[in-house]
Amino acid sequence: MAPATTDLAVDGASVTTFDRFGDSRGYFNELYNETKYDGSLVKEWKQVSFSSSGKHALRGLHCSPYGKFITCVRGAFYDVIADFREDSPTFGRWCGVLLTEHNKKQVYVPARCGHGFFTFEDNTCALYLQEGTFNPPGEMDTSPFDSFVSVKWPIPPGVQPTLSAKDTVAPHLSVRRPHLCNATPRGRILIIGASGQVGAALVEAYGPRNCIGTYSSTAQPNMVPFDLSAAAMNPQLAEDLIQMVYPTVVCICAGMTWVDGCERDAALANRLNCVGPAVVAAAARKFGAKTVWYSTDYVFDGGRKLKKGPYTEADPTSPLNVYGSSKLEGEKQESHAAVATGEAGG
Repeated sequence: MAPATTDLAVDGASVTTFDRFGDSRGYFNELYNETKYDGSLVKEWKQVSFSSSGKHALRGLHCSPYGKFITCVRGAFYDVIADFREDSPTFGRWCGVLLTEHNKKQVYVPARCGHGFFTFEDNTCALYLQEGTFNPPGEMDTSPFDSFVSVKWPIPPGVQPTLSAKDTVAPHLSVRRPHLCNATPRGRILIIGASGQVGAALVEAYGPRNCIGTYSSTAQPNMVPFDLSAAAMNPQLAEDLIQMVYPTVVCICAGMTWVDGCERDAALANRLNCVGPAVVAAAARKFGAKTVWYSTDYVFDGGRKLKKGPYTEADPTSPLNVYGSSKLEGEKQESHAAVATGEAGG
């Protein structure tokens, strides 16, 4: 199977999942093959580098004038990309990917972006393919705890990460760019289904700078792909998304709102309106994020006389179709913040 490359939340950054060939002797990996890899990764690699780190080492944030392709060949680390490019639509945004020797993932870091990682195991080794050769005058080090980018490093409570002397004294971005002294970090609101009616309205309300949105099929600028139906069958996809963004709040606006379509494919409706949202909410809880999920008034049968206003949470539910019943089951599985709405697509 050919390597699969997916866009990340920083413009131009990507994660690639590669194949592994194993037998009784062990396994073999192709860590790069220009005839098989995505066209965006067909580069002229000019330097290959290798690093070994102890457990709980923190490297970064290092910014180079060339791109890098990162692979974990032993151990595990959380790899971070921070957008330092002021001409980029995602300037100030960061994202992260868990790379391990087992999960067969690689990350492409665009030129002029900050890069760093935090290790979880001793003897963790990283392999770098570089589009340029190391040249100290062209490199820029920034504090991994920079207040403008504000990376959420997954450092366990009570752990003091090991930094190099150089990284320990690396300045914040605003020291080199004084005009950023009063700049605030971008928000971390994850909008599942930001290309839909409800999701787009939320992005507009919160401001694009504070949101990271997803789309399901048609690529949208500055959004990341996410298939809620696929996540219902493979919860790891939801966990990967949440771990990439580390949001403070997740708004699940995606779902199957086509009433007739729900009747025709009840299994798909259940994945999109029930199981998928529950899987996302579980992943959000694991990483400390709150979840807001949108239900519908189709969970009611419409028989109540609305003399005193709209339905309330105290009213009995009695859905009359698959759409309503799939949403009601979703409410039962995920009741943290189920907001009842009228007909609106996400």
